[in-house]
Formats: sequence, structure tokens, C-alpha cells
Amino acid sequence: MPAASDDSTKLAEQVAAGLRVFRGQYCGVCHVLDTAGTAGTFGPTHNGMGATAEERIKQAAFTGQAATAGEYILESLVDPNIYIAPGFERTRFPMPAYTHLSEEELNALVQMLLKEK
Repeated sequence: MPAASDDSTKLAEQVAAGLRVFRGQYCGVCHVLDTAGTAGTFGPTHNGMGATAEERIKQAAFTGQAATAGEYILESLVDPNIYIAPGFERTRFPMPAYTHLSEEELNALVQMLLKEK
């Protein structure tokens, strides 16, 4: 039983770290995320992102390489032009690539956004 507790503690820590990265990178300027208290106006909402990611990879119009929701979120962070969310194809403020983030920071962001269902 301790392994499950350790896993849930690690996941909770990653989610908390992801929220810190989200706030620290000012993602909320563009993206709404109730968990972070942000009301961005330039990009798609991140409320429900875990479920949204699962839906998008199944759509015929999906142009990315991701096969899972987590891969979709990671791909959106490091290569955002591979697939642009519907309705944001012509935004004046395109999503930048977050390739400057460490693997740990990226994984934390992915875990945090996956929890948004």
C-alpha cells in the first residue's frame, strides 16, 4: 500500500509544481484556468484540458503526432504550431514554444493540465 500513497503524493507535488510553472510563465494572460485564478483572453480555455486533449486527438482534423492526452499537451507546449485549437488559427497572439522549460517543468505542467477534467 505505501507505493500507491507515494505515487499519489508524487502526483500531487507535480500538479502543484505545474500550477507554479503555469503562473510563473504567465500562461493565464492567454488562457482561462479557474484552478489558477486566471481569466486569459487570447487563447483557448484550459478548464477541462484533460478531457479536451482526449477529444482532440480523436478528431479527424487533428494534425499532431500525439496518441494520448498527455502527449497532446506536451506537444502543444513544445511545438504549438503542429495543431492549432479550433477558433484560434488567426489569433494575433500565437502560442509560443516553451522549449526553454526543463523536462521536469514540462512534465509538471502536463500533469497539472491532465487533472483538469
